[in-house]
Amino acid sequence: MTPGFDALGACLVGARAFHLCAAVLLFGELLFATVVRPRAPLRGGIVVGTIAMALVSAFAWLALEAIVMSGDPPSMALRPAVMGVVLRATQFGQLWLLRLAVVLIVALTTSAALRLQASGVHRGARTATLFAGCYLALLAGAGHANAASGTQRLVELVTDASHLLAAGAWVGALPALVAALAGRSRGDDVAAMIARFSHVGIAAVCVVLLSGLGNALFRVPAWSALVATAYGQVLLAKLALVTLMLALAAYNRFILTPRLRQRDDAVRALGRSAQGELVAGIVVLVLVAVLGITPPPTMDMGHDMRAAQQR
Repeated sequence: MTPGFDALGACLVGARAFHLCAAVLLFGELLFATVVRPRAPLRGGIVVGTIAMALVSAFAWLALEAIVMSGDPPSMALRPAVMGVVLRATQFGQLWLLRLAVVLIVALTTSAALRLQASGVHRGARTATLFAGCYLALLAGAGHANAASGTQRLVELVTDASHLLAAGAWVGALPALVAALAGRSRGDDVAAMIARFSHVGIAAVCVVLLSGLGNALFRVPAWSALVATAYGQVLLAKLALVTLMLALAAYNRFILTPRLRQRDDAVRALGRSAQGELVAGIVVLVLVAVLGITPPPTMDMGHDMRAAQQR
């Protein structure tokens, strides 16, 4: 059910955006610690804080969905009986419970990795990263892909999950990159770290573009729907920001990275550019949350548009 863009809809967008940002950051932070900078200490405070953000926003999202689904005022919708029905009898509720179990596993495995790290052993973060990826990918089940059926539903879910994981590897890892650059000046270690991040980033960008194209083909039946529908307009705004992020990423990769060994200010410039990329990425995630409650153009709408253009 779509609540629209009234006060309740705005709150739902906020909860979804906050939760998506937390899930993306959690996966990106752990991936950065295991792949890009594996010998550096895991930032326990950031990971624990992000898990807390994910839990708070998850419960807020559940409460708002209960209000939307029941159509009752909050005092009635948030009763245990109503919440129990949402959790047991709806696909959203069942998926919510599954994701809650997965994020608790992330918390346990992260805690174990931090205890090992305190004793000088850097192990366990890969397991936490794997479950954080599962947690992020499961968000695909809360999107428009559920409106499909059969094989197409499976294909759309896989496409959405791939899109989310690639966004986590790219946008989610940017805060860790910015922090790492701020704590360094220059040198081979920075250059090696940037090289590893570039490899991850290039793969993530390719998946983002391919899966994004697939999502657009599934949900936008005609070019005219991009400007004639609210979903298409939000999607265009998202594409514009992603294009900006790609431009910044290309500038980082091809202009600033080669200067790391020659110029002292290259690291600072790279950090500033990554910050701009991160800000754009956060806005993209907010737009994704808006798209999640915006009905996409239907195939019938696309057929009607094409017919009108031919007349």
